[in-house]
Amino acid sequence: MAGAQGHITVRRKPKDGVNGANGLPGCILRQSEWAAGVEYRNDESLSSGTRYLDIAIVTSSANTFKAYKCKKTHTSSASIPVTNTTYWEAFNSLVPVYTPLIMAQNALLRFTQTNQLLVMKSDNSTVAAGMGGGDYPLWAGAVTPANAPFRVSIAGKLYATDAEISGTIKADNGYFGVFTIESDSWGDGLIYGECYYDETEHHNISISPDGISIYGGYNGQDIEAVRIMPYWYSDKYDLDGIITIHARENGCAIFVYEGYIDFYPTDTTSIVLKMTRGMAQIRHSTKKITNSTTLVANTTYVIESSFATYLYLPSSPKQGDRIRIINNSTSNGFTIRSSLTNLIFNVRTNSGSSSDGSYHYITYSTTYRVVEVVYDGEYWNAYYL
Repeated sequence: MAGAQGHITVRRKPKDGVNGANGLPGCILRQSEWAAGVEYRNDESLSSGTRYLDIAIVTSSANTFKAYKCKKTHTSSASIPVTNTTYWEAFNSLVPVYTPLIMAQNALLRFTQTNQLLVMKSDNSTVAAGMGGGDYPLWAGAVTPANAPFRVSIAGKLYATDAEISGTIKADNGYFGVFTIESDSWGDGLIYGECYYDETEHHNISISPDGISIYGGYNGQDIEAVRIMPYWYSDKYDLDGIITIHARENGCAIFVYEGYIDFYPTDTTSIVLKMTRGMAQIRHSTKKITNSTTLVANTTYVIESSFATYLYLPSSPKQGDRIRIINNSTSNGFTIRSSLTNLIFNVRTNSGSSSDGSYHYITYSTTYRVVEVVYDGEYWNAYYL
């Protein structure tokens, strides 16, 4: 019978009623899944030659199957199913079999109750591994598949408490601790990690073909710390720099590109230090003002107003802070004011500042075209050029 797998059972019948005498050998039992177009045999009526008796198995669900004995030799077809009682006889039940040893070249195993095959440890009581028909058909290390430290889902998803893997690992997405593997907004591969200390402070890092970026944030302020990228990707970020070190909150930025190093103050509009292929140029950030303004240290201000202007010095200066004021107005002067006590001193006239109770101040007329103030750690020293 094509495709049939089975086992041989040889029965010896007593001869002439004398026990122990050799009789006619029994039929060879063949068991297989029922299929159309197969010759099934029942040779019980034959008295000589090799005799076969076929048993067909029909599975109705993962945990249920039925067995049928061939009653009459025939070739199976859709018109002669196992329910045809002329050719088949259903077994009412299958008795359990106990044996300490099973040897089978080919085997088809069905589990009608727990639907599991368990491999025990040497103590014969602890489950080492198992196979079954549930959500996890393969597992090891526990009795219950869902609790096993190693298990494979029916969809092929692998769970392992610990792993040592050699060879090539290919992953399009996933997690390594706090790091996420995904694609960025341009479809490139990305490794991204983020850490929250509380609701106001967080930091993150991303690594992709576009470059490496490290960010930090505190109290809702995004502080771009470091970004390194291939030059040909810089247009994606609207930046010219290959290496960028930028802290918006503290007003410091460094761009490195094509042999240039540029240092910026509070934005990217004015360069305070420019280094070009070994040559350095220092220049202040310059801003035009047309009304009263609170000044920022290390900046040059150009006044272009039609009325007298109040300029307020920083309230928390650092030693070495410098501010230059250029008055382009031909009709009005300006007044430098400070909320710090006795901290304005006019160096050229060797006189202290005036006070109105709230501010110490010095007023300059239109004849004073350029004034510079420098904080020495104790005083704002005012010069006019």
